[in-house]
Amino acid sequence: MFAAASCAALFGLGSLPAAEGTEPPMLVGVVKPDQILKIAPDWKGMYDVASPATDAVARIREAADRAKGEIRVEVVFGSWCSDSLDHLPIFIKIQEMVGAERLPSTYLGVDRKMKDPDGLVASLKIERVPTFIVFRKDAEIGRIIETPKISIEADLAEILSPPAKP
Repeated sequence: MFAAASCAALFGLGSLPAAEGTEPPMLVGVVKPDQILKIAPDWKGMYDVASPATDAVARIREAADRAKGEIRVEVVFGSWCSDSLDHLPIFIKIQEMVGAERLPSTYLGVDRKMKDPDGLVASLKIERVPTFIVFRKDAEIGRIIETPKISIEADLAEILSPPAKP
């Protein structure tokens, strides 16, 4: 089974063409947001045009403040994946708008077999990328897998919002 088939067979759907016979380097392992935005021009371009819904970002910020440092997000992505290109730059912008200290996140790049050099994603049960795993303390409270239901910010706000009281 080729788990990444739904993401794209080749890097670059929607990206500027790489020099003939080359493609941008594959990022694997733990990386920083600035490395992600340098994968290829489209990654930074997607970040630049991202405009997350301010009401959802405010809900994320409020939930993070209420959680008092107990929330973190593990982001597993493929630098070769068009869905990662579609959703990761906006998540990076959301994290900046909320504040990295309020919404600490680890970015883990995987190869096309969903593996990283240090085996960090092996226990996360990743089938498609990107996958955003939200933890409160050390317990998983929700995931956004490949494509959000509404948007990254709306889905994240939903995961972090306390259930309505009857």
